[in-house]
Amino acid sequence: MKYFKTLLTALVMLSPLATEAANYLTVTDTDGSKTSFVLTQKPVVSFTTSSLRLVAGNDTIDYPLSQYRSFALTDDNETTAVNTIKAATSGHVFTLGETLQAKGLEPYSTVAIYTISGQQVRQAKAGADGAVSIPLNGLKGVMVVKTSTKSFKFIKR
Repeated sequence: MKYFKTLLTALVMLSPLATEAANYLTVTDTDGSKTSFVLTQKPVVSFTTSSLRLVAGNDTIDYPLSQYRSFALTDDNETTAVNTIKAATSGHVFTLGETLQAKGLEPYSTVAIYTISGQQVRQAKAGADGAVSIPLNGLKGVMVVKTSTKSFKFIKR
């Protein structure tokens, strides 16, 4: 709990500085791999009892607390307002909008989107370059994205 309060205090102190130029929220998982979420608007980062919650515009992403070690608001996927982060070779970048776009995935791996009740509503395979684009037309509500190594929730309004 003390760690959580320290992290929250640091976030509150750094958020005005970092969000001015932040283009990504980069999450470092417990295994050291990194996942970046592209931010199109000023994000609001908070915590629930079980996840890190990111709200940017109409998109909300919940990232499980048990899966992450740290996070940083970054301006270019490598540099923060505080220090420089080395890009991980296993870095994933997700963009939400009218489509879910992902880069840095395992080539030909499957990405699936499920409703909160577990029904699969979209699926696609990444190309040889590890990129995929899945149209979100008509999807609304809480969705779960699963890749071979990641899963997170988002809300589509």
